Order: sequence, then structure tokens, then C-alpha cells
Amino acid sequence: MEKVDIYLEITCLQNPGPAGWGVVVSGEKTYKKMSGGDSRTTHNRMYLIAAVTALEALEGFCEGCLYTESKYLCDEITTWITNWEKRGWKNAKKNPVENADLWKRLKEATGRHQIEWVRTPKEVASAGYEREDAIELAQKAMEEYSR
Repeated sequence: MEKVDIYLEITCLQNPGPAGWGVVVSGEKTYKKMSGGDSRTTHNRMYLIAAVTALEALEGFCEGCLYTESKYLCDEITTWITNWEKRGWKNAKKNPVENADLWKRLKEATGRHQIEWVRTPKEVASAGYEREDAIELAQKAMEEYSR
């Protein structure tokens, strides 16, 4: 089992609007940088796509932490997702869960690993170079998708 740290950042011009995401995966045997974006999307969708992509890229069973500034991502994956699934991907108001396609993929990808979800606001500079790299990757991706 490999131990990994995943640093996830997004950036958007508007919400919705052009956006980019960046991820750095740092482990004992693994070091990956990934990024992507969309010309018209939301903050929440970018966080989900980044997390799904990072977890799906891991090989074998991994244990570690995923660092993000997104309260939405951390709260939903650790608190609400189980109830959504029990209710057939409906929220407490019985409406369809937004971004259910990505939540389903994230739940599946998370189930293959042991991940601690850590919310770290951008003001907290504890993650060092990997976080800075993720921010830079997200910025470059957003610029590419905003043309």
C-alpha cells in the first residue's frame, strides 16, 4: 500500500464560466501532475472533476490525504453522499443531486482507497510547493479554456 498526498486546486473566471483545475499527487513511488478545464462550468464541478481524476489515476490501493480548500467537496463526500445514494441520488428535498454523475464516480474511486479529506483554505500555506504547483496548473488550464 502506497501512502499519497493529493493537492487539489481550481480557478474560475466566473461561476459559471471558464475554469481550470490542477492536481499534484505525491507519494512514496508516485509523483504526478495533472490538469484540465472547461470553457463553461462551475466551481463545484471543477472540484469534483479534479478529485475524480486524481483518485482514478492512483494505481493499486493507496492511503493518504486529499487537500482542498473546498468545503463543498469535503462535507459532501464525508457526510451527505451516503444518504444521497440511499435515496436514489436525491437530496433531502427529494430533488436530484447536482453533479450526480461525478459524485457516483467519486464514490467509486474513493472506495478503492483510504482517503482522509482535509480542508485547507488558501490562506493556510502548509502544503508547500505541491500546493503552489497545483495552483499554477489550475491557472494555466483556465487560461487555455478561456480563449
